[in-house]
Amino acid sequence: MGYESRLATKDEVGFLKIFLQNAGLSTEGVDQLFEYFILLENDQKEWVGCLGIEPLGTVGLMRSFVVMPNVEEEGIFLLFEKMLQLAQEKNVRQILLATNRMSSIPFLSALGFTAVDKADLPSELSQSAHGKQLLQTQNVTFMQR
Repeated sequence: MGYESRLATKDEVGFLKIFLQNAGLSTEGVDQLFEYFILLENDQKEWVGCLGIEPLGTVGLMRSFVVMPNVEEEGIFLLFEKMLQLAQEKNVRQILLATNRMSSIPFLSALGFTAVDKADLPSELSQSAHGKQLLQTQNVTFMQR
């Protein structure tokens, strides 16, 4: 199966919110940040994944990572590749993420992310409501690239 990744458009914000809600994720800030969301489509142009970055100066907080169960590794790599390209275009020099799935750490490490202690996280993270929430969450591993 082939995949294509692209940036979300303003006209798709409503659909993006539904997509995120169906995955059980927050839609807070999506209206303002839609141009920082990447969509993954299959050959039939159906949305099968998305990934967003919340910009905090030169730091970006990865958020809203969703992939349908049938998405192959190729599609996930494409989504991350596009996210890294977007970060570079928007002068985001450091990308942070938080995961509560220990099984995802080897995959994220293969993409160049490294674990970071909460104490070593940049102060910009606390500028974000989502970032503040993550900082209060137990059993979360923070990673950076």
